[in-house]
Amino acid sequence: MNLWAERAIARIQMRKNAAKEVSQNMRNILMTVMLLVVVIILFNNIIANDTTGTSKQIQTQGSSANTKIGSMLSTGSN
Repeated sequence: MNLWAERAIARIQMRKNAAKEVSQNMRNILMTVMLLVVVIILFNNIIANDTTGTSKQIQTQGSSANTKIGSMLSTGSN
């Protein structure tokens, strides 16, 4: 092979490698974005749900505890 052909083949191989690297980077970005979307959906369904979420359960339990403590203090027993 002559020098020109070897350089042309080397350039083609470098372009292929660069395209593979870009493709892998794009795949990594896509996977990261998809994971973040899943985390946001799970957070909204588990923690922040207005009726069954953890925040609502904590608020309900706190109100119940405050009521019990208030009744214990007002009666002076239990």
